[in-house]
Amino acid sequence: MIFAIPSQWFRRHRGVATGIVIAGSSLGGAVPSLVLQAMLTPLGFHKTLLIYSFIQGATMLAGFFLITTRFPTSQMAARHEKIKWVDTHYFKDPVFWSFWTALLFTTFGYMVPFFFISVYTSEKIPNISSQLANLPIPIMAFASAIGRATVGLTADRIGFVNSFILVVLFSAFTQAVLWNVAAETYGGIMAFSVLFGLIGPCFISLVTPVAVTLYGTHNLATLTGLMNMSNMPGSLSGPPIGGVILDGSGRNWHALAAYSGLIQFIGVLCMLYARFKREPRIFARF
Repeated sequence: MIFAIPSQWFRRHRGVATGIVIAGSSLGGAVPSLVLQAMLTPLGFHKTLLIYSFIQGATMLAGFFLITTRFPTSQMAARHEKIKWVDTHYFKDPVFWSFWTALLFTTFGYMVPFFFISVYTSEKIPNISSQLANLPIPIMAFASAIGRATVGLTADRIGFVNSFILVVLFSAFTQAVLWNVAAETYGGIMAFSVLFGLIGPCFISLVTPVAVTLYGTHNLATLTGLMNMSNMPGSLSGPPIGGVILDGSGRNWHALAAYSGLIQFIGVLCMLYARFKREPRIFARF
């Protein structure tokens, strides 16, 4: 629902609006990670989680009451066009599956740096403190808040589908190349964390605008939900598969970075079908 609502309210600056909304999830992940680290030592694990659970519940409840759709329920019911819970015609459209599989493969590679960067830092710099080893994670989250909020500016100019392809392509490059080559020192690790944070998570804020570009705003919440279902396999299996690759290669971090980068590149290839099926012109705004 949160992904779909900004597209109901904004048309001209839909990318910026959606990006700003989704950027809130990055800040919501970055700030608590720093706060929790500061609370764990003086309060202990049980009290820290108890306090954080109450804070999380209160903020989610407040957010629930702040959600407002573009059209009131009474107006939606009066519309001639009936909203379907599941529109089966999507499943018969190759463009739908092109976008769906692109999200599937992209998510497999997206989660890997967030799960492994602190372990990678500890192995590359053995004497580093746990606080500094974990610091790249909130740095990624803060950078992703900036990236998600600003990618809409580019998307509003060159098109959402074009932006999606470029974002995933650059994300694959930062992992397969920069993580492999440049992230050997703590400075290099932090630089990678900033660059990947700025680029890697941006595709999430483009999912709904891309869906609008391909299919319009009708039944948008259902379509967005179907698209977001493609995130589940990658979110659940991407990091564990990365762990198997890392252990199976004898702790070869180059193999892990190559896996996460190349599988996102497969996502780019999948998305190209939807792009050129809907808009064959190479340099068109789409």
